Amino acid sequence: MSQTSTPLNTAAAPTFSNQVNVAFMLDNNFVEMALVAIYSMAKNTVAKLNVYIIDCGITSDNKLRFNQLKQLDAIASLHIKAPERYEAFEKASRANPSFPSALFYRLCVHRVFPELERVLVLDSDLLFLGDVAKLFNEDLHGTAFGVMNESEYFGQYSFHKRLPFSASKYFNIGVLLVDCKRFEELKILERVLEVVQTTTYRLVNLDQDALNLCIHDDEYQGLSPIYNFLLLGRKAKKVWRTHAKDIMIVHYAGLAKPYFFNRYITRWLFKLGFMQFVGFYLTQYWHYADEVRRLIPLLPGSLDILRERPTTITVKLMLKWCWKMIFQPLERFMNKCFKRLKFNH
Repeated sequence: MSQTSTPLNTAAAPTFSNQVNVAFMLDNNFVEMALVAIYSMAKNTVAKLNVYIIDCGITSDNKLRFNQLKQLDAIASLHIKAPERYEAFEKASRANPSFPSALFYRLCVHRVFPELERVLVLDSDLLFLGDVAKLFNEDLHGTAFGVMNESEYFGQYSFHKRLPFSASKYFNIGVLLVDCKRFEELKILERVLEVVQTTTYRLVNLDQDALNLCIHDDEYQGLSPIYNFLLLGRKAKKVWRTHAKDIMIVHYAGLAKPYFFNRYITRWLFKLGFMQFVGFYLTQYWHYADEVRRLIPLLPGSLDILRERPTTITVKLMLKWCWKMIFQPLERFMNKCFKRLKFNH
């Protein structure tokens, strides 16, 4: 279904914009990391930033924290608005509680903020190390959106075998450059809703899997891995060696979340020559997180997910992830095998 190819629509390249539109879809679970992402973007971008937040359950206290970002010179405007809720998204999220429905609403950005023509829709677990205006002004060649293909990081082998195409045809939407008019013309939101409601395939990364299933080759543009560097991808080391000086956006997906690591142990291992680029980018993240804490203090009663984690908690989080991603699927597989054996007998 979804492999980058030369698009049939060869529209003229967009003129360079000195203002960048960026959007996040958030509930209270994503606030801390989103603050770090926006702060690092503001510190490394020359252009002015228009920040759009799709409010999927942010408390008034946390909205005040986002408003404090306006004191940064790079922030031209900040808009927070709740989306129209879709039952299909909510139902899919209830069936998979570890996947918040907020992430689905990245695909509604053109409906929530209809004034936008082009926008960067972003995950919260990102760190910006370069000027995001370069990405924002990439030529999409008349397609609906630009994304990075995961084969850059996972090769031909991937857990996406559960979908009807190989890993080389699977893209990551943590960094999504959207042409809103084209996105609406192709009715992509409606197609995703239909997939979520009718597909027989098991969707794990719900919105990402659904978008991969409904998009054709000539409807999106592939982007360079420098715009979405997946820190723990199987081929991340190879990508890093090739693009180390050019990496602009680091994506702390999966187990790469900074709060899974004890910073002092990580820094010690990094100084001894272990962890290489992983330790480097984790250290970079903690630097920006500390600056955000000084700029925007936590409100009373707020949960700081970026706080220092004891090693015991780090181990517990890793074991929990292993249970979810390895042992539970293995248990399901074994149950299927036993059922087949019982049926045959």
